[in-house]
Amino acid sequence: MRKNKLFYLSFLIPTLFLLYLMAKPFMAFAFGEEIQMKTIPVDPRDPFYGDYVRLKFEDATIPAEKIDPSFLKELERYEYNSYGSDAGFYVAFEKDKAVQVTKSRPSGTYLKVKGYYNPSRKTLSVTYPFDRYYLKEGTGLYWEDRSREGKIVGTVKVWMGYGYLKSIRTEQ
Repeated sequence: MRKNKLFYLSFLIPTLFLLYLMAKPFMAFAFGEEIQMKTIPVDPRDPFYGDYVRLKFEDATIPAEKIDPSFLKELERYEYNSYGSDAGFYVAFEKDKAVQVTKSRPSGTYLKVKGYYNPSRKTLSVTYPFDRYYLKEGTGLYWEDRSREGKIVGTVKVWMGYGYLKSIRTEQ
């Protein structure tokens, strides 16, 4: 009887772990709120990834005015060092725009991100977890041109700080 329980347990633990890994992306896809994020030009080339477009979002560079004052003091101590290698911080969104950066979890729509503060420019450079979008074969040049022009808008589904890049489209 004991061997039988261990046998079933050996299958149950990896299965639960795999289900846990799929939970956040599924919850973001199913229940997340959509935000539209405009991109700025980036031109990557990599023969190993196939057709894809690399995205850099306008809200990836956030001015100091949008940073919570107590958090800004903490960031200024780090200067060019990467802040958030373990903890990260939060970017709150309203109407598809980043409106505030905080160390504590805000209410509403927000993304948990990492980045670094540039004290000379008084900006926070944010690294969003979705910077590549893989494309249908043969469409890479079209999207690369649109990216160079800064005319791509990404649709991101957000749920409890987790962001999922759902699609991209050209700006009208």
